[in-house]
Amino acid sequence: MKEHDPVRITAIRRGDTIYIAEYTTGKSAKETADDKVKRLILNEPITLEKSAS
Repeated sequence: MKEHDPVRITAIRRGDTIYIAEYTTGKSAKETADDKVKRLILNEPITLEKSAS
């Protein structure tokens, strides 16, 4: 049976949105999963929704 890397879960809140990520970390990773998730969220394009009146 193949041995698996441990699974981790993290949550990050940005404004009114909570992002939850479940991940594993490989031995060849150049950045931590926390750093990558934060980078992806912070670089996410912000879209504004206009409500119809």
